[in-house]
Amino acid sequence: MNKSIDQVHRVVHLPVGLLEGLRRNRDATGQTNAQVVGEAVSGQLPKVVEALKAVGLDRLTGKRQPVRLPFSAEAGTLEALKQASDSLGIPAIQLLCLCLLRSVEQPRKPKTKRGGRRRKQASTRGKS
Repeated sequence: MNKSIDQVHRVVHLPVGLLEGLRRNRDATGQTNAQVVGEAVSGQLPKVVEALKAVGLDRLTGKRQPVRLPFSAEAGTLEALKQASDSLGIPAIQLLCLCLLRSVEQPRKPKTKRGGRRRKQASTRGKS
């Protein structure tokens, strides 16, 4: 059987530590790279998909529309998104969309009207 028909190669930029782990795993098990990748995807992808659905990534699909949003320099909003993106390897726009999605899906507490002034209760100490 011709392997070139069964396999498609893609160039993927992996973190160095992950690449080293992949090589160690491959060498320890005597498998090919294709077998290691196939087992990782078949064994882990369902768990990864469920975890991403749990944080709402599946609800960020559909038609997109450009919108101009304000970002506070004082609050460091863009910097926080950039740092999170760098640490997770997920695009900042995806993180922003997840933050916005989770904030609009949280039930809001209804505002309650304040009653009139409340009187302080008289102290009963020292009274017999």
